[in-house]
Amino acid sequence: MRQLVLDHAAKEGVCEQTAWFDWRQVNAWNDEDWQKDRENMIARLQSMRVKLFEKAVRKGQLQTAAQILDSLGKVVGESVETVHINAPELAIRVEAKPVE
Repeated sequence: MRQLVLDHAAKEGVCEQTAWFDWRQVNAWNDEDWQKDRENMIARLQSMRVKLFEKAVRKGQLQTAAQILDSLGKVVGESVETVHINAPELAIRVEAKPVE
């Protein structure tokens, strides 16, 4: 980052302080652009994951398919903790048979 700022200062003929100001402004613009495009990017990533999952299943790459399903689950808020919380609890008790 520092080298980019120094290169900018040299190329544009501005002082280092101005170059750092420019760097902060460009970063702010990048953050703003990312926030505006984030929803669109998430939808595109999800679409790519679904296509990849279908190809992996067709080719019998089940480990890859399972990893993609994990990735899809994380996006919708499914986590290991959530799965364990929502899983039913099974309790088995074996009672002694009465003696006759």
